[in-house]
Amino acid sequence: VQRQDELRRAQVEMTELAGLYRGSVARRDVADVVDVVHGTEAIAQRFAQLQYSAKKCIQALQKPQAAVVTREDADEAERAAIERGVRHDIVLERSVFDTPGIYETIDSGLEIGIELRVVPTVPLRAFIVDREIALIPLMNGEHNTVQDALLLHPSGLLDAIIALFDLIWTSAPKLVATPEGTVETAADRLEPLDTKVLSLLLAGLTDASIGAQLGLSLRTVQRRVRQMMDRAQVDTRLQLGYEAGRRGWL
Repeated sequence: VQRQDELRRAQVEMTELAGLYRGSVARRDVADVVDVVHGTEAIAQRFAQLQYSAKKCIQALQKPQAAVVTREDADEAERAAIERGVRHDIVLERSVFDTPGIYETIDSGLEIGIELRVVPTVPLRAFIVDREIALIPLMNGEHNTVQDALLLHPSGLLDAIIALFDLIWTSAPKLVATPEGTVETAADRLEPLDTKVLSLLLAGLTDASIGAQLGLSLRTVQRRVRQMMDRAQVDTRLQLGYEAGRRGWL
């Protein structure tokens, strides 16, 4: 009886705490959601801080003429992040290819493990770190330079930017390096390894068995299956099988 009374009191307290939390969220000030960063130097500092603080993933929408750091500094930060196991998913606007020397930069990025995709145009520039914070550079139309940026903290606004990235990413063709040069692959085509993983998965093999057959770790198999599910925009492996058939992946 005493334990039941304690549980009831705990439930009442949790309800009160939940009400306080909802009230505090409703009263969030704009400053809690968005920081405005002024000046190229300050933006470069924030950009570097975010890149070096990344733990899981960096996702970006890139347009031309928006650099706030030197290529050398960006390359160093990218390599350091990749060595820490940070995944890089970058969507490029096709006009980026008009930049002199860009192919060398793209090829070096592909070599170190950055996944690049390309679309005709992206609506804005965005740099998202661990899906928890985003830097949005703002172009000065008159001088065609970046003078200000928005730093978005967890909020509905950040959720919208992440959803926008996901929408563009899933439909964008992938860039791959070939002996003949960098080319775009079909957006709805699986890599050969993913095709093997999917075919064994649909044949009923467990993740461990698939890994043993293909010489992959269990974690690698699970990550690739998760990526295919995200790409197909499904929540279960059963749905993945249906989408694989509908999309002609096998």
